[in-house]
Amino acid sequence: MRMSMMIRGCLMTIVFFTFSCGNHSDKGANSPSERRQEADSLLLSKYPDSVSLRMAVSDRHETGGHLSQALEVIEAGLKRDSLQVILWNRKASLLLAMGDTTGTISSLLRSLSVNPGQTDILLELGFIYADRRDTAAISVADRILSPAGDPRFRAEAHYLKGIFYGNIGQFRDAIRSYDDAIGTSYTFTDAYIEKGILLFEQQRINEALGVFEKVLTVNNALADAYYWRGRCLESAGKKEAALEDYRRALSLDPEIRGAIEGEKRLLK
Repeated sequence: MRMSMMIRGCLMTIVFFTFSCGNHSDKGANSPSERRQEADSLLLSKYPDSVSLRMAVSDRHETGGHLSQALEVIEAGLKRDSLQVILWNRKASLLLAMGDTTGTISSLLRSLSVNPGQTDILLELGFIYADRRDTAAISVADRILSPAGDPRFRAEAHYLKGIFYGNIGQFRDAIRSYDDAIGTSYTFTDAYIEKGILLFEQQRINEALGVFEKVLTVNNALADAYYWRGRCLESAGKKEAALEDYRRALSLDPEIRGAIEGEKRLLK
């Protein structure tokens, strides 16, 4: 089962400052990267309370593959102001990229303690719990689905339950939750895909095929849906139709390995 973790909302790319090294002497600097790091350090020392600058510098470190340095920049900002939710969310994103889910959860909880109204962040916390097979995922979903919850996230809360139940092997509850998500928002294509995959894995091929055909009426440009419909068709012995779907999937996303392998398999 896949896990959704994008830390939506607060973690957009911030374009704040572009520093040109060409206007300065490069004496004592061994590489453009070192010169840029020196420039970033100088800027942060001059404007230590600029959250947007701190985020931009952290982004540059992450883009360069230096996650630890990116994290240090954010943590330094939190030492100056521990109430900056955008920094807590950024820290969570970096820790997740580093594989530290415990630290990620702690950071998201700190962010939510400062601003409990971040339903998108609460939802992402729930997906981490679901990936860990932690029943706290259900508590998060129920909180969003309560009368006081944000109605904009109800479909995703049902979807969260589906992910959790699928991860712990309660497939009937998972399918019911995906149906609830679809019933709340019929255009929620991820719920269709996950439901179809579950049915396929249980060898309920005709039911799975119906789900993928339905989602393609909602959005006919879903590479995953064509790929999985192709899997269903291949399992049903309809090889020509399956090959056509694998090729459709690859035309939309050339990197789908399963479709690449399926095409090769059927061309043998």
